[in-house]
Amino acid sequence: MRKIPEKVQKVVLELWFEGNNYRDISSRTDVSIGAISSILDIVRRKTPDLDELKKSNLKIRKQGSSIQDALRGSQLLEKVNQLRISLDRLESLLKIMSEIASERHTGEEKIVNASLKLMNLEAQFKKTYKKIIQDFQAKQTQINHLEQRTEKLLEEGQKLNKEKRDLGRELSR
Repeated sequence: MRKIPEKVQKVVLELWFEGNNYRDISSRTDVSIGAISSILDIVRRKTPDLDELKKSNLKIRKQGSSIQDALRGSQLLEKVNQLRISLDRLESLLKIMSEIASERHTGEEKIVNASLKLMNLEAQFKKTYKKIIQDFQAKQTQINHLEQRTEKLLEEGQKLNKEKRDLGRELSR
């Protein structure tokens, strides 16, 4: 048997990986069916999951996607799992995020960033968002009360200064 160049072996593997049968590969590469079988057997020994990879590749292509899309999907799934979000909830969360982004006329990325900042605040203060807001509202009420009190005290101070000036005028007469 003659030695088949690596470049031709690679073409044979790519054609097989794309779903071509041995006869089609043979007619396109001028490599015998027996040699094609040998090439694939050698690759299978090195890569035991080769047939599963081929099936996955064909499924991905059938759906109009690429291996790159599948890798990005895998990375997304990994992140979703890290966040402990079930796939059942993922669709509804994405829908909610999209609705909020649409209502606020902002991008989904801003919504995600705001959510992450909120999660960091909760972790930093060891309080829930609801408790942080309650505390904020209580402090805002205190500030409003203090501002009103300060305003009254300033008014009283102005009155007292006026009375002082008036008394000073009366004394100087």
